[in-house]
Amino acid sequence: IKKVLKKAEAAQQAQVECNTAMETFLGALQEASGSNASAFKPALDHYFTKIAQRILEYESQNGVLLQKQIIEPISKLYNLDIKQADTKKKDFDDESRDYYAYVSRYLGQRTESLKEKKRAESDTKYQNKKRNFELKRFDYSTFMQDLHGGRKEQELLSQLTKYADGQAKSFMSTAKKVENLIPQLDALVREVAEADKEYKLQRSERENKRRNLEKNAPAIEAEAFAQVPSNPSTGPAQNGQA
Repeated sequence: IKKVLKKAEAAQQAQVECNTAMETFLGALQEASGSNASAFKPALDHYFTKIAQRILEYESQNGVLLQKQIIEPISKLYNLDIKQADTKKKDFDDESRDYYAYVSRYLGQRTESLKEKKRAESDTKYQNKKRNFELKRFDYSTFMQDLHGGRKEQELLSQLTKYADGQAKSFMSTAKKVENLIPQLDALVREVAEADKEYKLQRSERENKRRNLEKNAPAIEAEAFAQVPSNPSTGPAQNGQA
């Protein structure tokens, strides 16, 4: 039980931290769309401010459900019952020892020489002691039966079932809300896919053009070099000499 409680607390804490991080992420997307609407706004409008928000609400509800239906009841069971089992056992053992010690003394005092009044008082005290002891023994036995294979285990199963039922129904409700919003997301997916095709075609054309430039560059350079006139072997006549 203690291990289950610790793991449930860890799961709930992780859930809260994840939800907080997601809320921060959604806020960052919203802020970024203010300066770059074309990159962020379509996704925000068709998914993050609608579908993602519904999913986040479900995750938040699940964290609350885990706290209310699992952690709190199990914590109560552990602290008020399981941790008290050793104390209750010690108290009952002490009570039993005192009672049987008194019974031994009581039986030793029942002699014929004991006066009738004293005997009546002793019998009354014994009956009271016996009744109180039987009640405490019954209470302790009931407590242990409830703790092991009885009412406490049934309470634990009941809480687990309530959590399972609540989580499943919350999930189905969220799934229905998301399903109603899927056509908007599908429309965005198709639009983005078409844009991706156009950019892919554009990139392919650019790559082909660059390869052609790389391939033809040497021939172009050679042709340009061939068209450059060569330098004359002798210069013009100087000082009037032929």
